[in-house]
Amino acid sequence: MLVTSSLVVAEGHAWFLKKFDQKKAAEFLRVVNSLASVMALEPFDRDALAHASRITHRFADQKLTLTDAHGLALMDRLGLKLCWSADWHMGLIGATLAIH
Repeated sequence: MLVTSSLVVAEGHAWFLKKFDQKKAAEFLRVVNSLASVMALEPFDRDALAHASRITHRFADQKLTLTDAHGLALMDRLGLKLCWSADWHMGLIGATLAIH
C-alpha cells in the first residue's frame, strides 16, 4: 500500500493550478482519487501537527516546510523506509529516496 500526506496533495493541486490552470489541477485531483484502492491518504489534524512540529524542532537546522515535516512524521510513525521523492529532506530520518 502506498501512502501520501493530505498536505502533499494540497501542494500538488496548488502547483498544477499555478503552473497550468484549473483544468489540470482538477485532473490531478481525479488521479489522486482514482488511486484510493492502492494509496492511503493520511490526514493533517492536530496530532499530525504536533508530530510535524516535533520534526521541525528535531531538524531546526533545515528549512523544512510543514509538508516536509508531515511527510517525515508519517514515515517515522509508519516505519517507512522508502520514499518516492526528489526532495533530499525526505531522507533525513534514514529513508531511501526512490528518485535521486
